Amino acid sequence: MDNYDVLRKILDTTVSGAPGSKYIDEILKILFTPEEAEVAAHMKFKGELPDEIARRAGMDAAATAAILAGMMRKGLVNYRKKEGLVLYNLLPTVPGIFETSMMNHADPDRRERLARLWDEYNRDAMIRSLGGSPTPQMRVVAVKESIRAGTVVS
Repeated sequence: MDNYDVLRKILDTTVSGAPGSKYIDEILKILFTPEEAEVAAHMKFKGELPDEIARRAGMDAAATAAILAGMMRKGLVNYRKKEGLVLYNLLPTVPGIFETSMMNHADPDRRERLARLWDEYNRDAMIRSLGGSPTPQMRVVAVKESIRAGTVVS
């Protein structure tokens, strides 16, 4: 199993998931360089120091920190500062990587290719995964309306 497979399986553990498909495989290879996939395959969804991620990946801490900073600029990971330290975490597929991958306007051809792949992926695998999920993905909350405690959404 390569790092892209590991990364996809990690993404698939979230509520939105990342079910296997030739489309997600291609999407991940467009978005993540092999080095980024290697780092991402050792990340969690909870913020961590670059040193912790590097240790799990068996990589140099400084090189890992540089890769993480590049991934953050590309919108592939999230970061936050806590007590002067930078913590990085992996983004889920949706909301997360899908949205940030479409925000890059620098290369319209790449964005168009990704848009087509995401569309195919949604039709091919995501709809089956989300449609069969026992966890509700969204709920509508009325604006300027009260909801009584104990109200059941069906």
